[in-house]
Amino acid sequence: MKNLLTFVAILILALGLAPRATAQDQSEVADAPFAKAPYRVGERLTYDISFSSFPSAAHVELWIAGFGTYFNRQGIQLRAHAETTGAVNAALFSFNSDYVAYVSPETGQPFRTQQFRREAGRTDDVSREYNKPAGTEAIPSKVREMGLAGTYDIASALYRLRALPLTEGSKYNFLLNANDIVYETELRVIGREVVKTNVGSFNALVTQLRFPRNSTANNLKVRIYFSDDDRHVPVLLTARHSAGEIRAELAGSELPGNTPALVDANDAEIATSQSQVQPAPNPGADPTSDIPGIPSMPTSPVPTAPPTPNPSKIPNGDSPNVAPPVKPKAGPMTPRLTDPGTNSTTLPAGLPFAAGEQLNFNIFLENVAAPVGLASFQVRSRSKYFGRDGLMLTGRAQTIGTAQTLLSANDQITTYVDPNTLLPFRYDMTLQESRRKVNQSVVFDQDRGNATIEAGVRIDIPVGTYDLLSVFYALRSFNLKSSKPNAVSLLVNNRARTLFITFLKRETIDLGGQQIPALQLSLTTDDAQPDRNGLRLWVSEDQRRLPLRFTAGTTSGRVSADLAILPIVRQ
Repeated sequence: MKNLLTFVAILILALGLAPRATAQDQSEVADAPFAKAPYRVGERLTYDISFSSFPSAAHVELWIAGFGTYFNRQGIQLRAHAETTGAVNAALFSFNSDYVAYVSPETGQPFRTQQFRREAGRTDDVSREYNKPAGTEAIPSKVREMGLAGTYDIASALYRLRALPLTEGSKYNFLLNANDIVYETELRVIGREVVKTNVGSFNALVTQLRFPRNSTANNLKVRIYFSDDDRHVPVLLTARHSAGEIRAELAGSELPGNTPALVDANDAEIATSQSQVQPAPNPGADPTSDIPGIPSMPTSPVPTAPPTPNPSKIPNGDSPNVAPPVKPKAGPMTPRLTDPGTNSTTLPAGLPFAAGEQLNFNIFLENVAAPVGLASFQVRSRSKYFGRDGLMLTGRAQTIGTAQTLLSANDQITTYVDPNTLLPFRYDMTLQESRRKVNQSVVFDQDRGNATIEAGVRIDIPVGTYDLLSVFYALRSFNLKSSKPNAVSLLVNNRARTLFITFLKRETIDLGGQQIPALQLSLTTDDAQPDRNGLRLWVSEDQRRLPLRFTAGTTSGRVSADLAILPIVRQ
């Protein structure tokens, strides 16, 4: 099962189980044509992966992060993130890895890769060098047909295949290195087909991967469906397994149209570092923070794989509360296989946050010194979600340490909001406590004033209704110093309620050993007991209105969540 799910998580590019295969003769290979169209800096592709009866077994994100000088060589930086999700992650196999590949801009061959694997409590950081000068590798065997010179890792192989002509009937041989095992692999273009996915239909070129010396991988019948255009975007990948079909469907894409695919070394406009080819900063971002120890707001939506927070370090403030821009988890986004045109991926001016903001919190229980839980909230990318221009917001909370013996909880929320109004149009929630698990999806129709939950049940809501996650981002844009409460509609337990956000007072709070000016707010509802849980929220007084602390009363005592901030080194 582990090998199967690893296979799923790296986009079905066949991690075989056989011994090392014989390599091709690089010196004799008539290298196949190389098109530069697929290598556009800023391109980002997101995939939902299903397996057997699991509709969402994993998600994978691929993006081209930069073009510059890496390890004293000019190259393109490819990044990937693969992670199992839901029941597969909880019960079968937990897989969470980041990949980085540096490839030649002239051939697509990788010269260095890095892999950060997090599995079952283990963390590995593995670096590999590729395609060294002749004489430093084993003598390969003879060439069969037109092929790809050199050896490829998973990520670089997929992009190099996209750079082929992919004419019907053609086939190409190449070497695939997976965990230091090299496999002879053949790609055949076997036809054309209209591919229907959950997010649309596409004219596609159908290709099949064969593994002549690996019967286990070959029996999986791996197929990749590339869009029938110059970019050859993989819109669908499938494989057969005795336990069920594996499918990786394109869930979302950002395909920049005005970024040059590649430029020659003599071009006067060539970018010499990754930062020079990133999109312009979000005009609405406040680039500074008035709070010591909190990093500045991210100013570029180009993602950088963030480090996984170490829970043991968070209580001491060693884990940053604002991470570099991050990749979105897979959600059914409508793919756009043409240039986005006027569909900007930057956020509207004036928002107090930027794409990529990550806030980590330690959760404490009254009279207990050690944290009992962790929470993390992220502003994901702006893209097309469910056929709409949207912004993805995610939240996750879980118990840790001894608290897990009393209550094992792992809750996840994803909401998709209009970038201009921050009103949600879809909300997905998974609540998992011990052996009990609840999934809920809600589709909002803000124009007609209704929301549809599972089984097509429709409920009436006021126009302008928020969900539990989007409201906390929206309120950061409100006039929080007003003498009158801000009142908004909030959907809770399938019922619309009025949430009142009331300014109480200015207060300096101690957070991570720092004295931070804050606004204290009360959160009440229109229920019979409006302040039953005594909900209080402290936000920073600067323009970002960062949530600093949240407290609430429970049957087990008062619970608080404190923002984890960077330590300040005082001279």
